[in-house]
Amino acid sequence: MKRFAAFTFVAFTAACGLSGAGLVNAIAQQPGAAKKAPDKKPAAKADTKAQATENVSAWVKLCKKAPTMGKGSDGKPITEEREICATQHEQIGVDGRLALASSVLQAQGLDKLQLSFRLPLGVLLPPGLAYAILSKDEGAAVYEKIEKKEPIEDAKIIFERAPFITCFEGCSAEVEASPDTVNRMKTGSLILVRFVAPTGQAVTRMLPLQGFAEAFAGKPADIAKHQEGIRAAIAARQDEMLRHDPELAALIKLQQDAQKNLEEQQKRMVSQDPKLAEAIKQMQEVQAKLVEHARSKQQAAVGAPPPK
Repeated sequence: MKRFAAFTFVAFTAACGLSGAGLVNAIAQQPGAAKKAPDKKPAAKADTKAQATENVSAWVKLCKKAPTMGKGSDGKPITEEREICATQHEQIGVDGRLALASSVLQAQGLDKLQLSFRLPLGVLLPPGLAYAILSKDEGAAVYEKIEKKEPIEDAKIIFERAPFITCFEGCSAEVEASPDTVNRMKTGSLILVRFVAPTGQAVTRMLPLQGFAEAFAGKPADIAKHQEGIRAAIAARQDEMLRHDPELAALIKLQQDAQKNLEEQQKRMVSQDPKLAEAIKQMQEVQAKLVEHARSKQQAAVGAPPPK
């Protein structure tokens, strides 16, 4: 009889070539850590308006065969392909980069499920990750705190720990998903996820649970169509962002024109061509302007008052 060890979200996403499922990108930051959370650290004020108003479910079930590692009856390591399904919700920024992912993993022939979280590279690993699955009443209390601009920790939330197990294109933390955990996710309102940034600041993010139960019980989505939908959604978000930021749109247009000019000059590959040098200079100047624009936006956001 074969015994298989735990499968991981990293193995599943590598097999599927996934890059994201949701488009929520608001981040809540608050001081301290609740019971069982990482050590208390000073943090910035919460900025959760976009999350508090998010109503669209981004939970989806995706299935694909992936290798699972384990031991055979003789105790020797063995590898076998099994179908792994992930009911997951990923938060992707307008730049297409992952902000947070969570999934419940199911492997063919295995009774145990796993709850996985994935964050971008650049988190403190020793404290691990803390998470809290909130009921509808608890979630309502958190949203009330947000509306009143009060720290979320005042809601007396109890966090559970999940150790980071690997970092590869992101850092993954996993724990066993008991039947009680899955049931609480089915009937709950949101998951609070807390980790410690390299600065020592405690960061809290929110994952809505709306739609989890239906996705978990439903049929898997087509992976290719799912990925196509993600790319289209990210492109739409980027277009929307550019419409609200004419200065950025103009800089990107300059960058595109400079890139086109640079490529045309490079194709000629004429030694000591002054036009090539000018094109490179133009590209560098535009890139410097883009960096300065992003820096000024970040500084403005830090100094801006909390959203009403």
